[in-house]
Amino acid sequence: MDSVRRDFKERKDEIEGYFSFLAILTDEENTLLKYKKHQDFVEDKLSDISKNIENILISNGFLLLYNLIEATLRNAILEIYDVIENEEITFEQLSENLKKIWIEQSSPHLNNLTQKVLNKCVFDITESILTKETILLSKDKLDFSGNLDAQKIRELAKQYGFQKHSRF
Repeated sequence: MDSVRRDFKERKDEIEGYFSFLAILTDEENTLLKYKKHQDFVEDKLSDISKNIENILISNGFLLLYNLIEATLRNAILEIYDVIENEEITFEQLSENLKKIWIEQSSPHLNNLTQKVLNKCVFDITESILTKETILLSKDKLDFSGNLDAQKIRELAKQYGFQKHSRF
């Protein structure tokens, strides 16, 4: 989990630097941009930041925040998956939440199964449990890119059994 925390801190620091930069740029009394109007001209032009550019920069800040949240959540879940695999965790050692996730991932959608396919699915899951196979959770099932909002984060936290913690 240290790598997740380290990545979070690095991204957070970058975002704080970006917002500090924005604060300087949007200070209309003290900040003017100096730039060459065209590459051919030697003269420099002084100008303040246009409202349109300011809005774009602020929107970019929100994208950075969203990416921080999404990456942190994804990295935390992937870290859990890696620990389960690397420490060869078996079904009986999993939390109830992770047992449910593994069973869900181990069984195809049950809506369209024949009895024969359903029996095989139950047999395979039971066999894995009884033989104490290392649990493997599929990283491919983590697909929330671009669709992560507060409600989805709460649902994932509940599903995985995340506890509220104030370390960050």
